[in-house]
Amino acid sequence: MTNSRLRTAFGAAFWLAPASPCRPRPGFPWRPGRQAHFWRQTKRKHSLALFASALAFALAASAAFAHAQLQRAVPPVGGTVSSPSEIRLEFNEGVEPKFSGLTLSAQGGGAQALGAPSVDASDNKALIVKIFKALAPGVYTVNWHVVSVDTHHTQGSFQFTVK
Repeated sequence: MTNSRLRTAFGAAFWLAPASPCRPRPGFPWRPGRQAHFWRQTKRKHSLALFASALAFALAASAAFAHAQLQRAVPPVGGTVSSPSEIRLEFNEGVEPKFSGLTLSAQGGGAQALGAPSVDASDNKALIVKIFKALAPGVYTVNWHVVSVDTHHTQGSFQFTVK
């Protein structure tokens, strides 16, 4: 049997056989080191794509981690004031008054009567709570908790002094 007849008789099975890592498919421009170079390029491309997607995720997620942070308080944090009629907390983003609130306690631990929390009509970043009775001189602690409009929960506390 000639070489061309062998190729015709047995060639179909050889050409249809899947390529193995050790033997490339016929017609593949194979030479020693070619497969290693191919896998190095593939790993490099995948590493670059993985790094780019991780960087994009980190940059996009940083905006999602934003919480309502206290920017300003009246009475001021650590300040000394005459008896205030309300406590006003201003945040860096809008807050939901239904899910937010604060407590006011004197240094001895006595809680003060407060009104329901509300937001400023012109600015939903300001939480306002009325104080019903005049405060006696002393140090007071405000413990607050807010839920921002993007549903993140934040809490904190500060003190002020009434002269």
